[in-house]
Amino acid sequence: MAMIVREEGVRGLWKGNMAAEYLYLTYSGIQFLVYQQTRVLLKKTSEISAQTASAATSAPTSQTGPIVAAPLHAVSAFTSSSAVQSWISGANAGIIATASTYPFDLLRTRFAVQRDVKVYTSIVQACRHIYRADGLTGFYRGMSPALIQVVPYMGIMFASYDTLKHLSAWFKHKANVESSQSEAKQKEGAKNISQVLLGLEDLICGGLSGIISKTSVYPLDMVRKRLQIHGSEQQKVTLNIYSPSLSTATKEFNPSNNKLPTTVWRCIVHIARTEGYLALYKGLLPGLVKAAPSSAVTFLVFSQAGTFVEKYLRPLQRQD
Repeated sequence: MAMIVREEGVRGLWKGNMAAEYLYLTYSGIQFLVYQQTRVLLKKTSEISAQTASAATSAPTSQTGPIVAAPLHAVSAFTSSSAVQSWISGANAGIIATASTYPFDLLRTRFAVQRDVKVYTSIVQACRHIYRADGLTGFYRGMSPALIQVVPYMGIMFASYDTLKHLSAWFKHKANVESSQSEAKQKEGAKNISQVLLGLEDLICGGLSGIISKTSVYPLDMVRKRLQIHGSEQQKVTLNIYSPSLSTATKEFNPSNNKLPTTVWRCIVHIARTEGYLALYKGLLPGLVKAAPSSAVTFLVFSQAGTFVEKYLRPLQRQD
């Protein structure tokens, strides 16, 4: 941060912020909408599978009932797990949200890596430049690793958040049981727990889930960002900043057509070969510094918004 401020000024810390704001606004809306709808669908799938299996088993004239019921019971048991629902719903939400908003992600990265030589001066100009240079596909450069990354990333994030929430509920229940030995302790314990964990629980669980998921898939995130800045003049201007080894990889990797590694696997192999395996985790610490509070606030707002809807808006809908 000190180097950025020294070389580019304080405004350098907010490069690409406008594209990032568009990205977060649309991404979060799509993500949580799809997440909730997928969870509802999985719950219905579990219930229907259980009912169908019970009906097939209890049919007196059916000889194939047990055979049909076995896989249905398995589906019901699998989809009824809260952690499984969170993982599948999170992964599905991540795929749809990423595919829908990926151009904003690419623009954010391209703006962030600019330094003295400005290839992009505004979002509109950047869109025109990318379209003229690379066509529509230019807006989706590096999306393959993004989609590969987002499945485990969002799945792990939502599943770990759900698991941490269950652990928190278990600890609260245990504390309440232990404090019930005396009436005074019970009141004091319940009061203290409710005050401390009112919003702190969502913040802690959300922050930890962000750290767990970010660390788990960071190499794919690194590859995604490096592939995003491959392209036309911007590649020549910024590649040396973001990846010293890839800045000279043109001649090393393919001297005949001057192309950099363009697939996920080739990029991973090249980074590991030229910079070492630890290079796949370059920038992890600032990534975690960003991911932890971002996830904490996101899940806090999501939880509180859900509470607000259930408490105030649902009753109004029932009255109508």
